[in-house]
Amino acid sequence: MQEKLKSYCSLNNSFTKSFVYHIGYNAGFFSEYNNMILAMVYCLENKLKFTLYSKDANFRIKDGWSDYFQLFCDEKKNPLHSIFNVRAERRFKSQILNSIFFLLAKSFSQTIPNQLLTFELWNKVRTLPANKIYSFKEINLNGNLREICYELVKMTWNYNSPTDIQIKELIQSLSLPEEYVGFHIRGGDKFIEAPLLEVNLYMEKASSLTTIKKAFVLTDDYTVIELLKQNYPDWEFFTLCKENERGYFHQNLKKESIDSKKEKFIKLFASMDILANSQIFIGAFSSNPGIYLGMRMEKEKIYSLDIPEWKI
Repeated sequence: MQEKLKSYCSLNNSFTKSFVYHIGYNAGFFSEYNNMILAMVYCLENKLKFTLYSKDANFRIKDGWSDYFQLFCDEKKNPLHSIFNVRAERRFKSQILNSIFFLLAKSFSQTIPNQLLTFELWNKVRTLPANKIYSFKEINLNGNLREICYELVKMTWNYNSPTDIQIKELIQSLSLPEEYVGFHIRGGDKFIEAPLLEVNLYMEKASSLTTIKKAFVLTDDYTVIELLKQNYPDWEFFTLCKENERGYFHQNLKKESIDSKKEKFIKLFASMDILANSQIFIGAFSSNPGIYLGMRMEKEKIYSLDIPEWKI
């Protein structure tokens, strides 16, 4: 994979016109990450140099992306990206203020020749054809959108050394069995993305697919674990969710201390690694973690309870 990453970097750096993706702008981590992967595909397809801005990311501890991961592209430092490099959405209720803002944002974009910002490509990035066959011969990448994303996830999901150590220690502390089912059962503010699903639906699906009765559960609400243990005593459940956690609300994360925020992200990333190594994963493609695992895992190992086929 390192050879393929080197080839990607070489090709990416060969493009003259660039795109600066502002990661961690205002959404949850996997919304930001999933759209980053799509932006990378769009840039390859349109011969744009993909770059990052993450100095103000909502998941940052100090530097942004490199707080947890190895850098795979150039990163911009200009703090004006924090103001003007936004998603394509209204910033103000007033149409006049909105027009003025995006006029200023466009002016900032043009201060550097051949530079595009997130809002200029946002809608195009999010409407890439899923069934089209993409071919990037220079880096030996061929396939539909999901298959290309699968390779780009492998290239970008590489922890820095301190993060890697912390995550491995956290996973080892669980003493997971060799074989287990993976569940992502949402709670907290995730009802905003899509209706929450009953836990029995996950269990019924698992029972129809495997005889394994050990499961790792990613959830932000320990009530889910209590329900599972109460209703399915013949199963063994593992989780990194603590008993005092009763739902994640994105707005609350912004108010937490740096140490608390880092602990939550380390736990989230460890949980995703655990799920990615499960024999089968059952979740929902309407959720961003589900979309992410749909890109990271082999297609035959992942099952969605709401949207049958992976899509953005």
